[in-house]
Amino acid sequence: MLESLLVNGALAGLLVATLVYAIKLNRRIGDLRRGREELDQAVQRFAVAAADADRTMARLADLTNGQGRNLQDALKKGGGMVDDLKFLIERADTAADRLEAAVTQSRRPQAPTAVPTATPTPAAGPAAKPTATVAAAAADTSALPESERRLLNALIGLR
Repeated sequence: MLESLLVNGALAGLLVATLVYAIKLNRRIGDLRRGREELDQAVQRFAVAAADADRTMARLADLTNGQGRNLQDALKKGGGMVDDLKFLIERADTAADRLEAAVTQSRRPQAPTAVPTATPTPAAGPAAKPTATVAAAAADTSALPESERRLLNALIGLR
């Protein structure tokens, strides 16, 4: 009988150890389930964020393509405008030189002659432009064409 009591006692001890181990294992499995639920929620949030990022990237690509075309069109228009502006500046320089020559001629005591259409002599170049001659030319602009009169008024306004 002692032997069966010892065997039953050993079995009871092993059952208690198994029960304690089973309780610990159950707690860990519960923790894993809660962690898995949290992981599933995190994965769902990540999937939503990834979908939002994809939509945003698609919108950004659409905006970039549209603006890229607009920028290319603007650059083409700007290139044409540069050539037009260069031409207008050359014309304005020529007109200013003719005006200066006319003013210089009108200040001479000789009889006035026709305004030369060619560029003035080197002595009357851009370095020799006095402010008084431009102001004096503005006083008598009746003989000048309208475009040259407006240019002269604009030049006087800049000084």
